[in-house]
Amino acid sequence: MFEINLDDLAGGELGEQFQAAAQKVVENLLDPNTPYKNKRGITIKLTFEQTEQRNDVTVGVQVETKLSPRSPIKTQMAIGKDLRTKELFVEEYGKGIRGQIKMDDYPKDKDGNIRIEGQVADPETGEILN
Repeated sequence: MFEINLDDLAGGELGEQFQAAAQKVVENLLDPNTPYKNKRGITIKLTFEQTEQRNDVTVGVQVETKLSPRSPIKTQMAIGKDLRTKELFVEEYGKGIRGQIKMDDYPKDKDGNIRIEGQVADPETGEILN
């Protein structure tokens, strides 16, 4: 009877490839941007090709991973047509409300505060400072 140690096969390369694959699988399992229900996997493939004399064999070693794809990212976009110019438009508004202005849309002064109609507002809270 013979014994093949997979950790030593191909100069230890199989064991190293398996460890790298296992790390990828665990990282994918812990990624909150992937669906939790999807199965992940590791496949170790060994191929044997012998010579015509049948006294020598080349062994191919391959490790493959099956990971879960990342969940799609979604955003919101307003689309329309300018009735005056007839130009089409598209504008991402993400988590905001379509047509609602954001504090980031206002220019900031040298102190980083926002000026709205002569009043100064805090850029973080929108609170009027004067």
